Amino acid sequence: MNDNWMSWWELLKDFKEEKGHFPSTSQMYRRKHLGQWASMQWSLYKLQQNGEMDVGSVKMKEWQIAKMDERECNRKNETKKQLHDAAWLDWWELLKDFKEEKGHFPTESVVYHGKKLGKWVYAQRWLYRRLQNGDYRMVKENWAQSR
Repeated sequence: MNDNWMSWWELLKDFKEEKGHFPSTSQMYRRKHLGQWASMQWSLYKLQQNGEMDVGSVKMKEWQIAKMDERECNRKNETKKQLHDAAWLDWWELLKDFKEEKGHFPTESVVYHGKKLGKWVYAQRWLYRRLQNGDYRMVKENWAQSR
């Protein structure tokens, strides 16, 4: 077995056990771009399962496919709410990283690690103010659109 692939796989299992969901594409874990790795693996897995691999494409080994099969069942069972919550937590972690690194919160125009973090913070503040003013309709509509 490929030791490097297995170390990433173990990291993915640890993440799922600790957080209760799979990482989104942008999520880092233990200083590694686990979300990107996992996304690439799921993409390769799906292409290979559907017979859509190009000639010369990197193919997964049978033992890798078996591991993916075992996790795919769990991945399909995640609800939209779990995925939405995971995405929100990704943004929250990004905000914490920004604050720790820069010592302040981002302004609306800030892009951090390729993400429009400032706009996300602005949107969260906007939703919070609506809630404080009793405007639950606006929050529910926004929440429904994110589902």
